Amino acid sequence: MSLIKEKKFLLLLACTYVGVKGLVGTLLQTTMLPFFKTTLQLDSRSYQMCFTVLMLPWTLKSLIGLVADRYKPCGTPITPFFGGSVLYGTASACILAVSLYSKWHLNVYGVLFLAFGISCQVAVNDLLTEGRYAMMMREHQHLATTIVSTVWWFMTAGAVVGTIITGVLATSQSAPYIPFAITAVFCAQNAIPLMAGSLDRRNINATPAAAVSGIVTACIAVSAAAIAMSVANLFASVDVQLCVCLLAVASAVGISMKVLPKDMAACNVYMCLANALYLGFPGAIDYWYTAPHTCVHGGPAFSMSYYILVSGLVGSACSAIGVLLYKRYFAGWAYRRVFQFTTILRCAGACVDIIMLNRWNIAVGIPDKVMYLCGNAMLRPVIMALDSMPMVTLTAQLCPEGSENTVYALLASFQNFGAGAANIVGMALSTYAGVTLGGDARCSYDNLSEIVTVGNMLLPLLAVPLTHILPDKAPNGGTEV
Repeated sequence: MSLIKEKKFLLLLACTYVGVKGLVGTLLQTTMLPFFKTTLQLDSRSYQMCFTVLMLPWTLKSLIGLVADRYKPCGTPITPFFGGSVLYGTASACILAVSLYSKWHLNVYGVLFLAFGISCQVAVNDLLTEGRYAMMMREHQHLATTIVSTVWWFMTAGAVVGTIITGVLATSQSAPYIPFAITAVFCAQNAIPLMAGSLDRRNINATPAAAVSGIVTACIAVSAAAIAMSVANLFASVDVQLCVCLLAVASAVGISMKVLPKDMAACNVYMCLANALYLGFPGAIDYWYTAPHTCVHGGPAFSMSYYILVSGLVGSACSAIGVLLYKRYFAGWAYRRVFQFTTILRCAGACVDIIMLNRWNIAVGIPDKVMYLCGNAMLRPVIMALDSMPMVTLTAQLCPEGSENTVYALLASFQNFGAGAANIVGMALSTYAGVTLGGDARCSYDNLSEIVTVGNMLLPLLAVPLTHILPDKAPNGGTEV
């Protein structure tokens, strides 16, 4: 079978991954930095708090998938949920665009609430489409790498367009509503595959989600842990946030190991802990690179256009290279070896941040823009592609027939839950180290290099021995080539 013959399936992939996850997801992520920093005047800690909250729908994928598999009000598992998310995301984007155009006063919580609605659509559309292509990958295992590559190419195409839009508009504060108006259009276009019947597929020999031992318990556990972390992130002190985060991770991992089948539990635990060990500092790092010289003396002071547009386009091109490299050289490697290799690469990639934070590149005559482009902008997307593609394939191979949405969502939830925990621990570490930039606070970044060294170079290495809990087979379903 050729993938080209599945026209409705390709329409679903194109609309979801070019229009929604690629373009809308990129617009949402990249627009938030200039909007929160420049328009709302938030400091780096508040920005990272908002960033973490916007990740919540991705962590709740398991709960959404469980409901979608068990309740079928329109005769199919996913149609009403897919359509409802399109309506929710489109309405949120429209209200946000109209509010900014009409100059209504929106505080940070109002903006966060509406942005959360857009994030919900991206997460739900992504989840339910993942379930659909998990079926296809299971039925046609020889097409697994082709399907994953196609998804990545579509996302890259959408991300390029979203990056260009945000980069061009980043320095202009005269029309902040334009990115959200465009977002509304592309949120709405995902009704096209719904109307074309791309989601109409009934499972004849379906296995109910409850038949997978412990699946309901694990879904509820990771969702409850994610909600607890988000509530603490919004309303509690840093000490309480950190305690809740560590307790939530321990509880979710422990319950997963106890109630799930061995391979599925091992996959959940690895993906959660591997992401949690790579601490997130998006607030501190993004603000440091774009802070004016009055804040970071002698710093890069990148403009928003450069930081988003130029580096984003280079990153998209390098992401495509990562896909080609994976398909050509790594698709036959065992999962353990792939993840060991990408973990070490990830840690090595953090050297670029450390070199620039210490200004060593300036000391040897390498300009900031050259160092950033040749380092982070090029290396990080390649590593992300090499890391993400085997994760997607492994997740799809563990999905039993009839429970694709639930099982795929559970595994994806543990990945995103780990990333959310990494952001909270990273934010706590930044606070303890006295790192803060932007807003009304005094700029303080003396210890930023040290916490990046610990959180992005040393701590992630603990994921290397963890890979031994993963299945010892290659993504193509056989033994390692």
